[in-house]
Amino acid sequence: MFSKVKVKLLVGLAAVLVVAAILFLWHGTGSNDKKPTIMASFYPVYYFASEIAGDEWKVENLTPAGVEPHDYEPTPSQMMAIEKAKVFFIIGDRFEAYSENIRKNYENYVFLGENLMTIKDTEDNHDADPHVWLSPILAKQMVEKIAAKLSEIDDANSAKYRQNAKRLIAELGKLDADYRAGLANCATRDFYTAHSAFAYLAQQYNLTQNGIAGLSPDSEPSAKTLSKLAEEAKQKHITYVFFEENVSPKLAETLAREIGAKTLLLSPIENPENQDYFEAMRANLTNLRTALECK
Repeated sequence: MFSKVKVKLLVGLAAVLVVAAILFLWHGTGSNDKKPTIMASFYPVYYFASEIAGDEWKVENLTPAGVEPHDYEPTPSQMMAIEKAKVFFIIGDRFEAYSENIRKNYENYVFLGENLMTIKDTEDNHDADPHVWLSPILAKQMVEKIAAKLSEIDDANSAKYRQNAKRLIAELGKLDADYRAGLANCATRDFYTAHSAFAYLAQQYNLTQNGIAGLSPDSEPSAKTLSKLAEEAKQKHITYVFFEENVSPKLAETLAREIGAKTLLLSPIENPENQDYFEAMRANLTNLRTALECK
């Protein structure tokens, strides 16, 4: 049996451990809260911002995992978080449904797609195709914009941000070289995809995108449009139709059935599963090479 002295010692030790644990948790949370916050509208923006910011910032992705960012509306608490953040990085031009609200009511935003969206779309409500991050060349410019803004806000760590951006730009340069080499010698340069998200990628590597839906993955083509696409795809001997994650594959499967083709994933990298940006881009290259029968 324990003596009263031993019991008191054990009680005292337990109290010390509890206080130490509380202080540890409080200190850890407090130090994290002291970091300035970056808000990012969706995954590619979040990825680039995180890689550039390093440990100096707390970076938050506004769009939840598995959610399609085109139509996502932030919660009231997220809108408050945007307002409190040092900076909010966003593609803009209505890619995010709330981007005009941000433009009208906030000042701490950077539209990363501004001056990069050069491909116009006449069949969609968008003024221009916003999917600029799918071109490694345009992604470099996004990285430069993020690094420039963080350097402006935090000049003391500017060299670190510039160095991190330089590393990312070098990786994007290698990715561009891999795409150029991998897509140089292919049996066809036409590809069919459910969501017309790949115009910049196609332009960069001399490919032709044929989208079943428009820039918004939720748009539905008419039966006449689908029939026309199927006829064209048959004439071009298309053997694969691309679908994407986070969106129903029904359109791709319907067209594939009509022309006797298979389906493959081509990710718009808006919310990839279990891959970072570079992994997803290289998986896209592998699947493009398969569909286009590249040597």
